[in-house]
Amino acid sequence: MEYLVELARGECAKQGIDLLSAKEKVSHMFGFEDWENLKTIAQRCCEVLDTNTIRFTRSLESNISHAWRLITDQEHLSTWMFETKLDLKVGGTFEFPTWKGIISRLEHLSCIRFTAEAGGYSQFEISQEDDSRTTANITDYLPDGMLVPDHLTEGTEVFGMQQHGGPGTHWAGLLAGWHSGSDSLEAYASNREASGDYRSLVRLYDALLIARNRD
Repeated sequence: MEYLVELARGECAKQGIDLLSAKEKVSHMFGFEDWENLKTIAQRCCEVLDTNTIRFTRSLESNISHAWRLITDQEHLSTWMFETKLDLKVGGTFEFPTWKGIISRLEHLSCIRFTAEAGGYSQFEISQEDDSRTTANITDYLPDGMLVPDHLTEGTEVFGMQQHGGPGTHWAGLLAGWHSGSDSLEAYASNREASGDYRSLVRLYDALLIARNRD
């Protein structure tokens, strides 16, 4: 949020407008309805654990047994995330639309880790808050030296595909995708439709990544 407030103050100076108007201008610049909407989204952005690793945290309206099914059953995964095929055991294979690999970690009612053939992993971890709520952490790790896959940069649409931190770091499009996926899991657990605009998320993450790597 500090970066966004800094942007708004910059608009105050450049445009000669008050802070409230500047905040609305910044919100619209990223494609969000207003400052409150932008602030809410920003507070749900990923936590950067290290250069290669990020994590999203969501609170699910679900007991832990049901939450476990949501992150391990291929029909559930195919509904809230993307088309999934998997053999649910350690060493079992999985296949997503654009990558595949093996399940390298599986702890009942706790954690599943998808390790990609190309290196790196995505891990879904859950813990019980109370009888009706479960915390879900989605962690994504990229291996050192990893570049944006060629199929994502083909043609003219390369919006959000710049690795501002260099090889092995996340790009805005990937972060926006996991942000949307995390929101989708949270909504799916509550039997409601997820909301949000992917391109607005990409704009926001791209600006945040530029600012992070500028410092």
